[in-house]
Amino acid sequence: MSLFVLFRRSFSVLQQAKEKILSNPIKIDIDMQNKLEHLSLISFQNEKTIKKVEQTIHSSNIIHQANVDHLQPLYTLVETELCPLRQTDTISIEKTLQIKQVLENASNTYEEYLVAPMIGKRESQTVEQVDKTKL
Repeated sequence: MSLFVLFRRSFSVLQQAKEKILSNPIKIDIDMQNKLEHLSLISFQNEKTIKKVEQTIHSSNIIHQANVDHLQPLYTLVETELCPLRQTDTISIEKTLQIKQVLENASNTYEEYLVAPMIGKRESQTVEQVDKTKL
């Protein structure tokens, strides 16, 4: 099967899923906004940010709804070939720090996560600021 035929089939599958989802647009209410802010640790300060999140959820739904049962999976060398580590590349368990030790040494933690100290003065991070940096 040629690459063009595979691309054509993939495109038609996504097009069909997109047509299904367009009839049900995503709207984020205040309760869902609060939950998303808590999970992502990013504040949604304006309507533009909320629209961006709604578009992202919409795009994810299109991909999630796509029926790909008839498509053949693509394989790469990473999935089929073994890449064993040399003995010198392995790390012994005795030399690694345990999570409990790291959190005990941390000056600031949040829900069992290490919070890195701020360097200089910054405003609270928003989705727009993260998007501009293009990590």
